[in-house]
Amino acid sequence: MNFTFDENIFSDLHKDARGYRPRGHEFYADETTDQRKQEIWDSMCEELEQAMLEESRQELDAQRRFELLVAETIDNGAGDRTTAIRWILDAEGFDAHDAAYGGSSVCYHFGLWYGLKDQFEEACAAIIARDGHPYEEAA
Repeated sequence: MNFTFDENIFSDLHKDARGYRPRGHEFYADETTDQRKQEIWDSMCEELEQAMLEESRQELDAQRRFELLVAETIDNGAGDRTTAIRWILDAEGFDAHDAAYGGSSVCYHFGLWYGLKDQFEEACAAIIARDGHPYEEAA
């Protein structure tokens, strides 16, 4: 049998699949055979694949909900996407501390894929311009 498991990165694989590092896991036990380690490894790889698919599904669902919110906000008078996003962030209570983290904080808040963060930078900059940068001393 060809073994593909890697004892050096099993902890990382486990964390990616389950969200936490293994403690006292069978994989690390002295009596665990290489064949059993391979079975555990393969199972964890399958779990990771399922976790990644679920995360993608959740991100797409979050994006769909966010886009509906943007469209609704435009219909309610925002006029354009940029204004709608700014209004949404205001309604969600985003302040200069949140905006200082840029579009990443918006993606985190709404459960969006972080690759979308650039579209929120203008709104974050507007919040900081309005409220002042939270980490700069007032002159």
